[in-house]
Amino acid sequence: MEILWSWKSKLASEVNKTLNLLQNDILHELSFSNNNNLLSYSLTKYPHQLPNGNWMEWETPASIVPAQFDQINVFQQTLVKVAPINNHYSLQFLTNQHPNAKSHLMQLLWPHAEKFATNTPYSVFAWYHQNQFILFAFHHEQLLIANTYRVNNPQECLYFTLLPFHQRKLKPTELKVSLFTDFQSPQGNQTKQVFSKLIPHAQFLNHIDQEIFNQNPSPMAHFVSFLINAEVCALPVEN
Repeated sequence: MEILWSWKSKLASEVNKTLNLLQNDILHELSFSNNNNLLSYSLTKYPHQLPNGNWMEWETPASIVPAQFDQINVFQQTLVKVAPINNHYSLQFLTNQHPNAKSHLMQLLWPHAEKFATNTPYSVFAWYHQNQFILFAFHHEQLLIANTYRVNNPQECLYFTLLPFHQRKLKPTELKVSLFTDFQSPQGNQTKQVFSKLIPHAQFLNHIDQEIFNQNPSPMAHFVSFLINAEVCALPVEN
């Protein structure tokens, strides 16, 4: 067991909720107060055992659908849960990794994707790690598609980024793109090179701005910077 990184709040509050996410051999553990303030966060490599508490999925299939269709199982599988996004949309996700998981990373990305689409004709907000590519595509702030994709390389990520606009014959230079991944990794560097050839103006980011990173820079920032707002963004599931 190795502690890769940890952070602890100066707030004198009792732990009300915990959240765990398993990223291959790295365990993300978070605790929150009754007011949803983050109290602690740690990254542990090769944990001796997995803790109890709430779990979040990140690499299972997920899709955002109109709320009126949230009773339709889009994956046609049994381990499907539904989480409301807002009055218009719901998130469906599989719980293959953790059957008791109550949330999915896609929920944490949604508010940032929606904000990024503001006052923009065509936009894509995306997140990429290993084989998981999460994409939100908008046209004049209206959601076109929000899905996860299993990919083998950055070229496939680029394909799925452009696909929602294929029938509109949109030029890549007309598309506003924000892509989050670990750009310090070989995969991240290759992804930036692939996207830059067609979308040189794209935003390539490791993390969203958070005060926590000014105090204590974290590895896996493309996970951490979204997870620290988990209790604010991730709503309880319906089933």
